[in-house]
Amino acid sequence: MATCRSPRYFFRMMTLLLWAFFFAAHARAVPNEIWITAVPHADGGSGTELDPFDGSTALKFDALLNSFQSSPGLIIHLGAGTFESDVTATLHWEVKPGWRVQGAGMDETTCKMVGNLAGRRWDHEFFKSAFHSSADHVVIRDLTVDCNWPGLSQTADVGLKGEKFAAIYAIDLRGSDILIENVR
Repeated sequence: MATCRSPRYFFRMMTLLLWAFFFAAHARAVPNEIWITAVPHADGGSGTELDPFDGSTALKFDALLNSFQSSPGLIIHLGAGTFESDVTATLHWEVKPGWRVQGAGMDETTCKMVGNLAGRRWDHEFFKSAFHSSADHVVIRDLTVDCNWPGLSQTADVGLKGEKFAAIYAIDLRGSDILIENVR
């Protein structure tokens, strides 16, 4: 039996402390709050308020949000400017439970849909949750979503009577306790 003064007890406590320190450091490796800018950034940024990630192109923005698909409860700050997302991409990112997407203001931050609708005969959304799971406790606020129909419609297939064969929506979330505030 190890008493509090024995070397065995000391070794166990030190081992526990080291493991706790290791896991605490590892848990901090995935941030719960990130900042993204629409301004090109030479080194890509680190995601902090003073050094935001570069989301200046659809490719960069989508890759960035795809990299956080296993991060529920993420707070995403979008700076002023236009953020494009290829909503027709095969592996488009999805809004996860607890995500909070905060723009710089309804007239300051624009989320714009881009892509090629040719051959894609299903719905497309900028902010979308998975159809098979619940995205509870999501907040989207202080931004504008530009569905970009003039741009997307140029690539949409034509239906039997000449109409465009496509459906686009700004937001499609499934879940409870969802807040959409100051969004145009």
